[in-house]
Amino acid sequence: MERKALDVLIEWKARANRKPLIIRGARQVGKTELVRIFARREFDSLIEINFDEYPQKASLFSDDDIQNVFRFIEIDANQKIVPGKTLLFLDEIQSAPMVLARLRYFYEKMPALHVICAGSLLDFILSEPDYSVPVGRIEFLYLGPMTFEEFLRARGQEQLHEYLNSYTLATPMPEAIHTKLLGFLKEYFVVGGLPGVVKAYIESSLDPIVTSREQQNILQTYYVDFGKYKKKVNVSFLQDIFKKIPTQIGKTVKYTALNPLAKSLLVKESLDLLEK
Repeated sequence: MERKALDVLIEWKARANRKPLIIRGARQVGKTELVRIFARREFDSLIEINFDEYPQKASLFSDDDIQNVFRFIEIDANQKIVPGKTLLFLDEIQSAPMVLARLRYFYEKMPALHVICAGSLLDFILSEPDYSVPVGRIEFLYLGPMTFEEFLRARGQEQLHEYLNSYTLATPMPEAIHTKLLGFLKEYFVVGGLPGVVKAYIESSLDPIVTSREQQNILQTYYVDFGKYKKKVNVSFLQDIFKKIPTQIGKTVKYTALNPLAKSLLVKESLDLLEK
């Protein structure tokens, strides 16, 4: 599925003053797949390290000499790194926050190497005094769910997508086209923009039961994720707020509607955390 962010990555790759890139965004918005597609199209090779799956690999970055780190990564991957032709992808970087500080050395001593990190809930990690981001030596890209235009392309509606991109309010829209657009917009409202759900929807021949099952699986993943940060947040309170948010769709959100017994500041802080 095509994402607009792919064009941003291609532009980033070509820049002479490029810095290591951190892609931020919630789980399941397609960060990992976006980077893999980018690597297949733009590089000869990809070295991917997932710190959530292999937390012990953070030790590859413990040496103060970046040349040694470079060599350790090659040995672990059994693959040579060729700056300019190899993409180094550090996924789930929030599970190895100490690696963030090492990014400055890639920028300063290996500027030709393309480095991308991806992570979610980084604000929790960065609030720790022991960890910091190398200011001025990295850049960020935020990736959200698929837009309506991206959804249209995933549904194979290239002509409708092109028409919508060039449409202006000064041009009358035929009723048939308007009706067709509304139909897909309603689909988008129900399915949403999470790539895994969109993929399940399309591959199941638009089966609503399969689609709903995938949505529920992702929701459960979010609930589990909250538990990882129980030292920083009231997990049960956050989960309760999360469950009640859908009841406020189309309404002016009032903190008392989400939890009439809690202080407004606490509800606001919880909403801010969920947004991140």
